[in-house]
Amino acid sequence: MENVKIGTDGFVKITAGPTGFMMIKREVFEKLAIKYPEKATVNKQLVGNKVEIMKEGWYTFFETAQDPEHGYLGEDIAFCKLWVNMGGEIHADARTALTHFGSHAFTGSLDLMFKPKQVDLTLKP
Repeated sequence: MENVKIGTDGFVKITAGPTGFMMIKREVFEKLAIKYPEKATVNKQLVGNKVEIMKEGWYTFFETAQDPEHGYLGEDIAFCKLWVNMGGEIHADARTALTHFGSHAFTGSLDLMFKPKQVDLTLKP
């Protein structure tokens, strides 16, 4: 991790990350739809007591995948791989601490991962 370069704005280029904290521009989905037309699908929704089929604007960009090098990929990492494979870039805010709440609260900041650890070597009586 010594080759990680955090920009002066606090951002670092990454190859993948968890989508729960992502801000994704609309143009990303528009470009993905052009590059991967086979990802188009339909969506069925119950409206009142009738099932309506929505045929346009639905894509399966967030599916799990198998990767020859890394094996199973969760839907967030597989989504990132689709984007990066077509030349897209992903940038992470390394200075903002985030917390994901589920069965446990996971808090972290990329910035802290890359700072050298300071050890107190003072002799105590």
